[in-house]
Amino acid sequence: MEGQGFGTILNFGGASVTNALTINGSNACLKNFKAVISAGAGGAGTRPNIVFNMWDSYILIEHLWLIGDKTVANDGSLERQNGILIRTTNSKVINCIVEDNVQCSIQVVTGIRNDISGNFCKDSTIDGILLRVASVGNVLVHNVCESNGKCGIECFALAKMNTITANRCYDNYYGISLRNCYKQVLSSNVCTDCAAAGINLDATSPENQISANQCSDNGRGIKIFSSRNNITGNVCVDNNNDGIFLHRASYCTITGNASYSSVYGDGITVIGDATTNADYNTITGNVCYDNGDDGIAIEGAGDANKNIVLGNQLTGNSGTAFVDNGTATQIGHNITA
Repeated sequence: MEGQGFGTILNFGGASVTNALTINGSNACLKNFKAVISAGAGGAGTRPNIVFNMWDSYILIEHLWLIGDKTVANDGSLERQNGILIRTTNSKVINCIVEDNVQCSIQVVTGIRNDISGNFCKDSTIDGILLRVASVGNVLVHNVCESNGKCGIECFALAKMNTITANRCYDNYYGISLRNCYKQVLSSNVCTDCAAAGINLDATSPENQISANQCSDNGRGIKIFSSRNNITGNVCVDNNNDGIFLHRASYCTITGNASYSSVYGDGITVIGDATTNADYNTITGNVCYDNGDDGIAIEGAGDANKNIVLGNQLTGNSGTAFVDNGTATQIGHNITA
């Protein structure tokens, strides 16, 4: 189905609308038009998605402008009231504008090897883009996710081995968030003006590669609550609190990052508590300067054991260059003046 550009407009209204555009069958294409959900379309418990697919493959969704309906309340299901909801393999969602949805702009459920690229996802109540329920091997690149109520991009519920690169997430609560998922690659993303954190990993999201991202003007730059993550070569600047914050996380590698000009926080904080330790983290070759508090701080006494702090540059911070309130911290060759 192909229109002639955004001058081709499809309006969907009335109580009988459950999904505006349903794709039935593989090798389908939706392209070059605008679709709008009219105010109040559908009924309570049956509010529509704009584009919906169930278990087909090789679908192309390209150059659509999709506008949802936020005049009605959330009807209680994450699988309704989305701009695009797809369960698909080897499909593409590219160069679409998706806005004003009660749930997510784009949601991929149990999706495998899909290309989600060049989309503009804004003003959804939940997420700009959501991968969930064991979505594997998807590539998200060059998307812009703006002013969404929760996350710009979120991976959830055993999503794994997805690549999220060169996206821009700004003015969300979290820029990019991983929850109960693992082995994601997050690289070269820009996360700015996000209230809680630019990048967030919850306590059940290990073994991820977080590299070469820029996190600025957020609540925190990068916030890690899970173990065995690799945080390398990121730039965290002008965040309100800590540039990089590890809480209850062990066996993480934090290397080659620049974390500076945090307004009130540290360049890097590692903290354990009575619930879960923060042990055996390796913090090497980072540059932490001009932060409102300390350059690097290890906190937690006996709940933060045998962390390694080696070869970091820690200068010009308002607090102390390095604070060690852990146990048996291994320290060496840091520049503190």
